[in-house]
Amino acid sequence: MEFSDFIMAGDYGAPLFGTTRVGCQLPLLFAAFRANAAVLLPTLYFVCSGFSTGRVLNFGIDVPPDCLRTLLIGRDMQRHCFIMLATYLVGRLRRGLRQGICSEENPCLKFKLHLKSGVLISMFFSTQSGFAIARSIITPICDACGHYVGNEIDKWRKAMWEDVPRDFNLPEWSILREELVALTRS
Repeated sequence: MEFSDFIMAGDYGAPLFGTTRVGCQLPLLFAAFRANAAVLLPTLYFVCSGFSTGRVLNFGIDVPPDCLRTLLIGRDMQRHCFIMLATYLVGRLRRGLRQGICSEENPCLKFKLHLKSGVLISMFFSTQSGFAIARSIITPICDACGHYVGNEIDKWRKAMWEDVPRDFNLPEWSILREELVALTRS
């Protein structure tokens, strides 16, 4: 799945299988794992990595142990990426200041970054654009700075998305795409 496809499908409250999409994700992950449906696993692991440990463990014996192990290790890798993003973003803000991105008398990028880690993590792969995320974590912000920061966020999100299969010890996207094509032809 392409990053843009994932973002377009991000309405977690949408109905699916008689419940909400978010209510289906863990059971679908466990079923896909048991069925060895590798083409579905990266996206499901990624989405489920945002769930609390308690929520995952509430499934009790229905959780395949190897699936749980992969989910928790991959979740740790994803969280490390978000920490790196926060560090990267602060550096990019400093760079934007040096480059004179902002035309305001008091530059928007100066000491305005308010990272709320829980909100940041959940929003970075929601349906929002990088620009919308920039507007929510830097206030106030002019359009020029919003686009600058939004572009930086979008670059990082796309790079993180490319690493999702690796984070969960799965084949890379190109191999999974080939498998999907083969499945749809049969």
